[in-house]
Amino acid sequence: MLGVGDDLRVGRKVSLTPMASYVYGVVGDVTVANGGAPFATGWKQHFFQFGLGATFQP
Repeated sequence: MLGVGDDLRVGRKVSLTPMASYVYGVVGDVTVANGGAPFATGWKQHFFQFGLGATFQP
């Protein structure tokens, strides 16, 4: 997993926080329950996430 983010002040009392993260995983072979034959082999996953947060100071 890898993630990055930073606070950017855009006003006297407001900050924006852009963020991004990446996750990689290997599941392997996916089979049907009760010993069924594999229907997906070498299964891998890539997940990208992007977001934007806002912070308001009193």
